[in-house]
Amino acid sequence: MPFESFALTGLPAGWPKVLDLNRLYCVKDKQSEAYYEHQNSVERMIQDVKRISNSIMDRMAVPAKFWLLTMLFVIGLSNCLVNVNGVIPQSVVTGEVTDVSPYLSFHFWQEVFYEDSKNGGELHSRWCGPASKKGDFLAYWILTNDTEQLIACSNVRAAKDPMFPNCRARPLDSSLAFGGERDAPPDQPSILFSAADRLGLPDPTALEVPKFSPDELLGLSFLRETDTGERFRVKITRKILDRDAQDHQAIKFLISIGDGELEEIISYNELSDIVERQHQAEEDGELDTWAYESILDHEGPLRPGMPIGLQCSH
Repeated sequence: MPFESFALTGLPAGWPKVLDLNRLYCVKDKQSEAYYEHQNSVERMIQDVKRISNSIMDRMAVPAKFWLLTMLFVIGLSNCLVNVNGVIPQSVVTGEVTDVSPYLSFHFWQEVFYEDSKNGGELHSRWCGPASKKGDFLAYWILTNDTEQLIACSNVRAAKDPMFPNCRARPLDSSLAFGGERDAPPDQPSILFSAADRLGLPDPTALEVPKFSPDELLGLSFLRETDTGERFRVKITRKILDRDAQDHQAIKFLISIGDGELEEIISYNELSDIVERQHQAEEDGELDTWAYESILDHEGPLRPGMPIGLQCSH
């Protein structure tokens, strides 16, 4: 049936061409109802990409100016994993079995060395994901440390390999973080590396990746012991919204102690370690202290002399 036979009004002038393209490429033309964006399943995926990207930037201390690199990595990885419909997007598009090998050798923002083809030797960079349309199957996008340019390279190795260190390409007194880890506040753990790390020796002060993302910590409560041996129930109320939090560097939280009469600011890494240790203690049965938060309801006495029953939350 020709398009002109439809009695449609108010459509753009190029609407017939749009329909021809949809028919040519078998595209389903469907829009969400006004003010009901949840009807579009893509909206859910967009929120997941933003949430995961923010979590990676927070945990790996990625500067805010590299948000697009982080988001492109999350999108590429999501296309290789099973989605909510039980299918792998890349397999559906290409009709081939998806191979996740390019994502297994390194993790995002990992320090790597790449070959200096001009002068020989190695140069320091950050791993930003597979370069699917460049070079061979195991070619990667890396962000150079000196020029902050994104290049495709297949000859890449981990920079923190204790068996094969390169102290010239990764010196102790240089900034390795693209924008200021060298100038981190003294109360925050530095991710510059000590001589013990360069020599392959164990370093007890090495920074570990937090187990919880900042959003997962909000609203949690835990027991905190003071210098006098007293224990108080502490609740994580909110994240401090300052320039450091915006740049995903030196994130801090506000915690409420006891009945909310006292408040304290605590760093993200320290808070994540405390919550992780307490969860592990609860799983091991080492922590069995409970505290009531509020009385929800009471009952009785039904007859004189009967006790009052309380319903509490803890």
